[in-house]
Amino acid sequence: MKKNKTKGQALIEMLITLFAFFTITFMVVQLGFGFGVINYIHYVTYISSRAYYAARGTEPEQRDAAVRVVQKMLLPGGKEIFKGIAKGEGTSNTDVTGLFVGPSSRVLLGNPKSRDVAWEQGVRFKFKMKVNAVPVYKSADPALRAGLVLESESWLGKEPSSEECVNQLTSSVRTRVHPQGEILFDNGC
Repeated sequence: MKKNKTKGQALIEMLITLFAFFTITFMVVQLGFGFGVINYIHYVTYISSRAYYAARGTEPEQRDAAVRVVQKMLLPGGKEIFKGIAKGEGTSNTDVTGLFVGPSSRVLLGNPKSRDVAWEQGVRFKFKMKVNAVPVYKSADPALRAGLVLESESWLGKEPSSEECVNQLTSSVRTRVHPQGEILFDNGC
């Protein structure tokens, strides 16, 4: 009598196929979560820059409004909601790690009073994203294991605060004529 040497082969083939299927399925799910978090962080950055854009009494009040939006949407109760996927990274000029509120780097590098760049004010959020496309595989590259650093920026421009308007109008009224031939432009005051 001949023994059947192929007994159990179908079970092993099914296990290998299931392993490949679930690996690909979880990879797609993990990438979907990652892209969803990136989209949400970009939305938070945009909404925060809108809060910064809105006129308030003073410039610090405008900045605080932008920071409060990020704290309520990304750090409810003081805990990061996406710390397993994305986490604030780098230096900050606020209480939130990775969050910068104020003029863009172009304004800081050039003449901040220049009409070409003075409008570029808003919010930038720098964060580190975990990148493990294949859930069971750990990359040999330390840079990929550390994560991918991304930035979300929203430069909408900033409405002058009531305090800035009063100061500008007071100085314009005092000088009446600008000796350097400066051109006044409507900045929303």
